[in-house]
Amino acid sequence: MKKSKVLALVLALTLVVSMLAACGGGSSKKEDSGSAAAGEVIELKIAHVLDPSHPVHLGFEKMKELLEEKSGGAMTLKIFPNSALGDEVEVCENQASGSTEIFMSAPSGNALQGFDSNFLVVDFPFQFENYDQVWAFYDGEFGQFLQDSIHQKNEGLMVLDWWDNGFRNLTTTKKEVHTAADLKGMKIRVMSAAVHQDAWNTLGAAATAIPYAEVYNALQQGVVEGQENPVANIYGMKFYEVQKYIIFTRHVHDPSPVVVATSIWDTLTDEQKGWVTEACEEAGQYMRQVSIDDEEGKLQEMVDQGLTVINLTPEELKTFQDGTASVKDHFADQLDDGVLEKYEAALAAVR
Repeated sequence: MKKSKVLALVLALTLVVSMLAACGGGSSKKEDSGSAAAGEVIELKIAHVLDPSHPVHLGFEKMKELLEEKSGGAMTLKIFPNSALGDEVEVCENQASGSTEIFMSAPSGNALQGFDSNFLVVDFPFQFENYDQVWAFYDGEFGQFLQDSIHQKNEGLMVLDWWDNGFRNLTTTKKEVHTAADLKGMKIRVMSAAVHQDAWNTLGAAATAIPYAEVYNALQQGVVEGQENPVANIYGMKFYEVQKYIIFTRHVHDPSPVVVATSIWDTLTDEQKGWVTEACEEAGQYMRQVSIDDEEGKLQEMVDQGLTVINLTPEELKTFQDGTASVKDHFADQLDDGVLEKYEAALAAVR
């Protein structure tokens, strides 16, 4: 037996973690299950780096509820937030290799760029003006293209749905920022993602990659003078405690692709896959709305704690837009042939 098949079998067996009562209902639904004997519960592990107040985590809690309902209690989720099982790239690498019990994750889109360079496009700055454009784009042909592309290049990974990590904004420790010129020489924490680093360096800042879990201390100790994240992340990680200003740049929308390890997916029956898919998509619609609804309240709480909001004028915002206009061209040769044209056509269609 091939090593990959042995791994898949072992992983499938580890999913069976508890037994229902001997006379419990729902066993008739499990008669044909190839993943668990009748009367057993399949527990799927979910890993992400965000805090339990984040819409992504709330989405997984909703998915757990829906999956248990759809499966009649035959399937459930166990959710590990706050990087408990590793950072985003580490988790995805383990999923791709088939050497993990982690079934699903929801990283930032750039965590997948090492598996498929076409995902570089998700970080191009100032591409979307609002959520209507975002979801028309990712729920449309180009979103499906990215899903197909990564699975073709890495059979161990599959993107099941597109969730939301919000629009990213700049925060700073001491200095007000109104134009791109104000960033000159400022040390700004960014993700370890090529497009993000290039964009901030192009604007004149000193982009500094620091792991997400270490950002608070880096801000507190003055290692960096600012950082950029969606409101929910700034709130959840309490960056507002060590930042004075939030500048509403909304420079990048950060999608959160729901990534599945196919080594585990392939052990599920068609019926079980249907339950998971439906629960994921319905939870995705729920968390997208939560992401929008929660932002104002979380922002107000941070303002009450002393964070100052800077809303840029159209002229001020244009200095950032113009300053990063060339960024996508810096990465064009890393995309597959025709992808940049396909991307730009998809953007034009949703604007």
